[in-house]
Amino acid sequence: MTTATNAQEIINAFADGDYEARDGRYYSAIRVAVREKREAMQKANAKLAHAVADAREAGDSWDMIASALGCSRQAAHERFGPKGKYANLT
Repeated sequence: MTTATNAQEIINAFADGDYEARDGRYYSAIRVAVREKREAMQKANAKLAHAVADAREAGDSWDMIASALGCSRQAAHERFGPKGKYANLT
């Protein structure tokens, strides 16, 4: 099999019978997996944001939340506080 790098090489490879045509099934499977991963991550992020919001409403401190998240108090507040990256997911 020849790895074609430009249009003329592809044409020549087909003409010589030295080019293996590929279908898109693996590409499609990868794209589906990427989409599913993105959707799962969005759901997980929303679930985490809700859990943090519930903890805050119940009176848990940012220190306690940070401990559960495995980060600093400041990082937890920056991510999940009112102006945080995940604040709009709740």
